[in-house]
Amino acid sequence: MEYRDEHGAFEIETQWKEQLFYWEGSDGVEFQAGWGVSPGVIDLNSEARWEQDAPAWAVGRHARVLARLREHSGHTVGVLADDDEHRWMAFVTR
Repeated sequence: MEYRDEHGAFEIETQWKEQLFYWEGSDGVEFQAGWGVSPGVIDLNSEARWEQDAPAWAVGRHARVLARLREHSGHTVGVLADDDEHRWMAFVTR
């Protein structure tokens, strides 16, 4: 579904029950949601890890993406600790 806020347009797309995408144009983030719970659960990497791993388009956008997902995704959205090695998200393009 497409949304617009004061920062511009973005999309949140669900594929299958446990796969969620956040898009800004052709750039995005893929999340693997927790299984067997309702609503689904997704986690963003910590802000420090996000900044370390992020491609240029996503640098400085952790808080914005987090807020947009919490408001519009219909999922419970958390943030992993800095030292959490789980990687349930990946930066992608379409």
